Amino acid sequence: MTAITRILDFNTIVASIGLIMATMSLITGIQTVKQDRGSAVMMVKMHKLDGYVTCQIYLAVAVLSLSNGGFKLWPVIGWIAGLVLIIVKIAVVRNIKFRKYSSRLGIMLFLAWLFIIYRHIT
Repeated sequence: MTAITRILDFNTIVASIGLIMATMSLITGIQTVKQDRGSAVMMVKMHKLDGYVTCQIYLAVAVLSLSNGGFKLWPVIGWIAGLVLIIVKIAVVRNIKFRKYSSRLGIMLFLAWLFIIYRHIT
């Protein structure tokens, strides 16, 4: 595959959209934490929508990647580990006692998306 064909690859485009959505979700999540919960109702709704869309894109990229590369053990473990990270982030945010760690987990999710982009572009 040439460089131009690889950049215009469908998997790369979907993964790039996922990175953009993950970035938006990270930014709105950090802004939500900094503001009072009552005054940031719209920001919370936007963050939830970004999270749902990002999770759907993550699953789509996982299915596309596994269907193109085959269902080998390590890629499947990697995709499942990323999904577990998303589930842990949701559980931490819903637990008031551990909510202070949500921004750290959000940054870990953002870094996971950077790795996904790295794996699909190179």
